[in-house]
Amino acid sequence: TIMKQSLRLYILLSLFVCLFAGRVGAQSVVFRHLGVRDGLSSSQVNSVFRDSRGFLWLGTVSGLDRFDGFRFTNYYHTHAPDALPDNNVSDIQEDAEGNLWLHTSRGWCRFDTRTEHVDSQLTDWLAERGISGAVECLCIDSQMNMWLTTYDGGCYYRSADGTTQLHFPEGEGTPQTMPQGDVTDIATDGSTAVLIYNDGTIVEIDAQKRRIVRTDRYIPEHAPAQHREAYSIFIDAYHQYWIGANNLTMVCDGVSRQWHGS
Repeated sequence: TIMKQSLRLYILLSLFVCLFAGRVGAQSVVFRHLGVRDGLSSSQVNSVFRDSRGFLWLGTVSGLDRFDGFRFTNYYHTHAPDALPDNNVSDIQEDAEGNLWLHTSRGWCRFDTRTEHVDSQLTDWLAERGISGAVECLCIDSQMNMWLTTYDGGCYYRSADGTTQLHFPEGEGTPQTMPQGDVTDIATDGSTAVLIYNDGTIVEIDAQKRRIVRTDRYIPEHAPAQHREAYSIFIDAYHQYWIGANNLTMVCDGVSRQWHGS
């Protein structure tokens, strides 16, 4: 809810100000409630991300905001070719080059943090790396390795240093091909990417083994939805898979493979 998002934002910004004050040797800490009056684009925040330089980025329904500990800088959709394609920013991730990957209502785009220009087409970036199709889902892990799926193109893995790139096309019958369908989210657990489809099917791909290691169809077989869902997945420190969708919350133990929830 909006109230929960506002509370989460208040806590995060308070902690950020506290940490920044500690860095500059402040003797006392003052908590401030920062909101729209202080420069935040909207009180409805979809995503909060701290980058490698220490900036706090907030994706809102009305634009992208950067907080440096003192003030907000706002980025909005305009008719300029290098502006945000849409103001509704729902996800923020950082790649090995320090650029931000943003998910908006019009799909994924790449924000160059040095020039502050946005690449919303991604055509050249994808072509230079031999990736075909438009980006469907994307996940950058803690080591800055990138996993992404494209529409009808399958799944790609690219190491942080760019020396390793793997491709798992759509198909059936081999450890290097993945089921056809729409992937709605990706999470990572070590060297393994866990993909979830819009019917609840889960596919695990291990980058070290360079193959698909598991396909799980528990959700479509035991808790089928009446229509396709935009499933989300989160993997916690105990290797549990948390699955969320409309009126559905389920947990799978990534070790024992036991399912819970309804």
